[in-house]
Parts: sequence; structure tokens; C-alpha cells
Amino acid sequence: MIYVAALLVVAGVALYVAAPLVGERPAKGAEHDAELERVTHERSLAVQGLTELEFDREMNKLSDEDYRSLRAPLEARALAAMAELEQLRAEHRADATAAREALRVLPPVKPVERRLRRLVYCSQCGDRVRADASFCVECGASLNPLKSAAMQAD
Repeated sequence: MIYVAALLVVAGVALYVAAPLVGERPAKGAEHDAELERVTHERSLAVQGLTELEFDREMNKLSDEDYRSLRAPLEARALAAMAELEQLRAEHRADATAAREALRVLPPVKPVERRLRRLVYCSQCGDRVRADASFCVECGASLNPLKSAAMQAD
């Protein structure tokens, strides 16, 4: 009995650990979003590094020679990230355009016309009355709110 329980615990732990390995693969849109987020993060890190480098130079913490030697790789990193980001956005625009073109091929949907019946209810008793009636058949209240208000004021 103890062996069976131990075996079940070991099997449960093994399945728990292996679950991410056999899980579903993300969709193409999710992969594109993750790549876009990664490249955006890379660009922001490079721009932040350039900003901090500029600040250090203004505070006279760096010499001009050190500034130039540190700026070149950060600038190249930022430009590479920006180029990759622009390429990903262009691919996304192309995919969106292709999807719109695919939808454009479908014939337009014709709306269904329905005639709506106007239902009128008495504001006093709640009974249903004819649409062209002026007074409620049940309680005799006026169905015209302006006339009804004038009569109550008198």
C-alpha cells in the first residue's frame, strides 16, 4: 500500500515537471508579439545606456576619449535594434494587409430587414395598449405625457 502511494507521488511529480515540455506551442501571433517585445526592450536598454553615458559626460565623470569609445557600441546596438524593430513592424503590416485582402474577397453580408412593432404600455397601470390610443383602456390614464402632466397640474 505504501509502495503504491509512493509510486503515485513520484508519477505526479514527474508529470508536473514535464508539463511545460509537452505544452502547446504559442501561436504565430504570440511569437511575433514576444519577438517585438524583446526587440523593443533591447532598443530601450541601448537608448537608456546612451542617455546615462551622455549624463556622465556632462557631469565630467568621463573623458571625451572614453565617451567616444563607449558610445560607438551602444549606438550600434540601438541602431540594430531599431532596424530589427522596423523590419518586424513591416512584416506585421504585410500580414495585416494580406488578412484584409483575404476578407475583401468575401461577398458583403446583406443586413436582414425586420419591422419592429411599437409596443406601448400605460405608465400608471403597466397594461399594454394600442400604439394609436390616447388613453389606457384599463385605468383611463392619458398616454400622452404632456397632456397627463397638464391635467395633474390643474
